[in-house]
Amino acid sequence: MPKEAAPQLTRTRERVLAIAAAGLLLRLLLVVRDATVLDRLFVPDDTYYTLGIARGLARGWGPSIDGAHLTNGFQPLIAFLVAPAYWVTADPIGPLRWAWFLLILADVASALLLARLAWRATGREVAACCACAFWALSPVAIANAMGGLEASLAVACELACVEAWCAARERSTRGAWLLTGALAGLALLARVDAVIVLGVLALTSVRDVRALGWAALGAGLVLAPWWAYEAVRLGTIVPTSGQAVRAQVAEHRARYLTTLGQMGWALGAVLEPWGARLLDLRLFFYRQTWLTAVVAPVGTAALLAAVWRARVARPIAGFVTGALLLFPFYALYVPALWFFPRYLAPVHAALALLAAVGLAHLAEMRHRAWPWTRNAAALVLAVSCAVDVGYVLARPERTPDEDLHGAKGYREAALAVLDMTPPGAVVGALQSGALSYFADGRNVRVVNLDGVVDDEAKAAFHAHRLAAFARARGMTHFADWTWNREAFVRHAGDPAITDACFVPLGEAPPQPPDRFVLYAFVCR
Repeated sequence: MPKEAAPQLTRTRERVLAIAAAGLLLRLLLVVRDATVLDRLFVPDDTYYTLGIARGLARGWGPSIDGAHLTNGFQPLIAFLVAPAYWVTADPIGPLRWAWFLLILADVASALLLARLAWRATGREVAACCACAFWALSPVAIANAMGGLEASLAVACELACVEAWCAARERSTRGAWLLTGALAGLALLARVDAVIVLGVLALTSVRDVRALGWAALGAGLVLAPWWAYEAVRLGTIVPTSGQAVRAQVAEHRARYLTTLGQMGWALGAVLEPWGARLLDLRLFFYRQTWLTAVVAPVGTAALLAAVWRARVARPIAGFVTGALLLFPFYALYVPALWFFPRYLAPVHAALALLAAVGLAHLAEMRHRAWPWTRNAAALVLAVSCAVDVGYVLARPERTPDEDLHGAKGYREAALAVLDMTPPGAVVGALQSGALSYFADGRNVRVVNLDGVVDDEAKAAFHAHRLAAFARARGMTHFADWTWNREAFVRHAGDPAITDACFVPLGEAPPQPPDRFVLYAFVCR
């Protein structure tokens, strides 16, 4: 390294660390807030599925919520990391706070890794600082981390794998490629759709068969224990939750959802970080289908062309390409609109990296567009900080995320339902995560009906025989939104199951425009 470059590198590191520290502080200020407030703001029902499975692992049940039915309908790495928390606390919120802490550390690691990759791509301080800030200060990244699910961990693992891949190409040592493979294995355990990103990364090194062989060995050593367990105990290494989610989406497609509509919602989800969520771009593009039909394919193609023309290191280009391919995968194949901010988190990271590299190139060329793009980036970061501070100060009376935006606040709803439920009841629910999690220790049993964490329920839902499944599990009550009660009727496979079979007993706090209602199920 030239002597004159050393001070610049030191200054860049200091500024990047300062930005990452600001992001860490914002997240720490959130993690110590009241659990009810955080639940209303950030936590979806699926978080409680993962927590329930982590608790089952800690109790020696295996991957199971109830100790009786095994499942692989979850992303395993976050569950493995949270499970030990149940050995040291009986408070159900304690492990959730531990998950938040792990995820904010992963989030800060992602910010630092983005800075490192941006520096690799350009050697410019502005790129490293912008890449770090676009993630560290992003309200969308913060919301994903505070949701308690795997998105932040998955992004961190993928970015770590990309950085290791770059280093391995430089060193060409066996150990470097084994480490790269091990990080790839962790990325797959963090979130299974990392296979798309890792597949593109592998293509960037396809000519180096020996290197890929060592990387595959490293990945195999990490993945083998879990995959072997799945294959032996569950008969598959493919998470069953994906098929269950697609079945739920089919309900929405049958009633109102169109292909352009789901593409528009996905497009809005990947663009929302740049408006700090002040603009509801998901709803905008969902309604403006003609605009979606133009912007989505043209924008994706333009970004893919840009990354390969930028002449960045191949692993970096491979990561951005793989992340961008997640957009059509989820927009067209698994269009679970309410999960898009989490599913598309790698796209957010890829766009942050691309934007930082683009800003650096404009600055280096002294392009006439540089002043206004610099000001636009500064405005995005300033607004992001304002929204972040709003998170720290917010005291919502209910979830601000409504309808297809992915309602939160399931803890209050579940506790209200359980308080109304008679002892000995067996409660069925399509959204059963929080209900089953907080039913622990009560004389109430909860049955999952949508099949996300119960393979028998998934098969019954798909085959339209939910009524027989519910009877076999002894369901005496039903608790869920009106939409899901209607879905149960449509998938019951029994003409005797009608709305008259559900006698309302009480309502939980609203999750607008929906709310949980507890029903006595009288057609058993």
